[in-house]
Amino acid sequence: MNISIHYIFFLCITILLSLFSLSLGQLRACRPYPPCSSWSNLCPPGFCGNKVEWPELIGMDGQKAKAIAQTENPAVTVFLVRSDAIITWDICCNRLRIFVDINGKVYDTPLVG
Repeated sequence: MNISIHYIFFLCITILLSLFSLSLGQLRACRPYPPCSSWSNLCPPGFCGNKVEWPELIGMDGQKAKAIAQTENPAVTVFLVRSDAIITWDICCNRLRIFVDINGKVYDTPLVG
């Protein structure tokens, strides 16, 4: 039987983690910058304990909304995006797009992704 050293290492780590009541999912959930994805539709709720949506910012000035969001979730990079801008539709859990109208007011709920 030809067992890979990587498989044995992975098996040992898995056993150790289960002994300490940790799961691989919990460890993966708190990476500050997970890779972007074009097939996922949402970031995990409360990603790494940070806020992921801001419905209270609707109607607020975009610059003020950006400052609030950056303070409440320092793990994301915040972008102000005009309503007529062309954007990519990939999901990045380290990115927050705040959509503003022609007057610079937030018109949709800012959501990490």
